[in-house]
Amino acid sequence: MYEVDKETSEKIDYSSTICRCTSLKYDEFDKIELDEKDPEGNVTEEESEESEKLVDSLSLAGQQLKVLHNVDEIVAWKHRLAKLDLSSNLLSTLPGSISVLTNLKVLDVSRNNLSGLPESISHCRSLEEFDASFNELKFLPNNFGHGLVHLKRLSINLNKIACLPASIREMVSLTYMDVHFNELHGLPYSIGELKNLEVLNLSSNFNHLTTIPDTIGELSNLRELDISNNQIRVLPSTISQLVNITKLNLDQNPLVTPPAHISAKGIEAVMNFMKSRYVNNSAAAKRVCAAKNDERGPSEWHQALLR
Repeated sequence: MYEVDKETSEKIDYSSTICRCTSLKYDEFDKIELDEKDPEGNVTEEESEESEKLVDSLSLAGQQLKVLHNVDEIVAWKHRLAKLDLSSNLLSTLPGSISVLTNLKVLDVSRNNLSGLPESISHCRSLEEFDASFNELKFLPNNFGHGLVHLKRLSINLNKIACLPASIREMVSLTYMDVHFNELHGLPYSIGELKNLEVLNLSSNFNHLTTIPDTIGELSNLRELDISNNQIRVLPSTISQLVNITKLNLDQNPLVTPPAHISAKGIEAVMNFMKSRYVNNSAAAKRVCAAKNDERGPSEWHQALLR
């Protein structure tokens, strides 16, 4: 195991080594053979162009790294890098220059000491998988979802996150989101815009998570929902609109709606109960609207329509 500080990092000629491989691990640096024609490791322009097409993966996992001073120090061909593994280190921050990795598809920063993420991460527009689990995150940048339209998997479990930004609505390709074991106090209404979401884990936010927004019912492709180990008393009736749901975990919640004897019967009983409430609530809402309309005179109603 190595501890790489800034001084050591500056001594490593990353560009002359990384350019010779397509998938590289940190402990393989010293195994790279230099070109016999140039023992100092310099590369020609033709070699650079060729290697730029090949390099796609870099692993710096488990190296006790405390700081990344600049992404340019890590990899020369940053615009070609598709996968970067920084997991199991001692990182407390990520450099803002992470934004130069415009073709990065997989980023793993799990099992570090990260207390925050740079706003510039939203510029990694090709990102498809992002794992920031097992850290000390208390929040996500307000612009976190901006630009991440290709993101499919988001793992931010085992942190201290209190809320998710409304900008998550822009992660329109998201199919998997794991937020379990955080300190969520609620969810943004914009979560309903994640139409491709299939798996959502909100379990074990314990005393912090007490409600679920009505917009949860707009997740038309959701198959698995885990909200166990929270303090939720009432499920929104719109949950009955999750027509593709196959797994629903409600364990360890002080549920009143649906009542315990319904929850104990399983997902089908729960969905039927909530559907009945949804229909009743919709009918009641229509009656209220009709009553309010009847109270208005013809001209007042006409004016309201024009607003």
